[in-house]
Amino acid sequence: MTFGDVAVRETSRRALTPVLVGSFLALAAAIRLVTAISLWHRGTFLDRIWQYRPREHLELLRVGGAAPALFFAFSIVIAVTSVDCFGRRRWGWWFAISIFAIDGLAAFIRAFIDSPIDGALGTVFSLALVWSLSRPRVRVLFDR
Repeated sequence: MTFGDVAVRETSRRALTPVLVGSFLALAAAIRLVTAISLWHRGTFLDRIWQYRPREHLELLRVGGAAPALFFAFSIVIAVTSVDCFGRRRWGWWFAISIFAIDGLAAFIRAFIDSPIDGALGTVFSLALVWSLSRPRVRVLFDR
């Protein structure tokens, strides 16, 4: 194996990062879209998703029409970011960093308000993603 082979293999491995981030964001967008639909159309089979978080469901229902509209808007922003991560676009990278940073801040706040374990895990996960994406060897992959 030559040095060039190692460099190609390393570049290929790093090039997987935009695909993984794009896939993760696509899943997040789909989850938010299903959440919006379940809040707009109550009484369907989608109501089952709330059996794990009934308190959050009631709180979102109290907010009214703004909650599903916001979830829908978030799903669009996250989906566009996902597409641009797949395309290795620089602004997709910036949006991904922003999404994970905001999510980490929300998880941090959640840790003190009502869910210490979920909040702590979410904070650590989000910070790990921001740290990983901000590494120079990863950041350069989003060069278009």
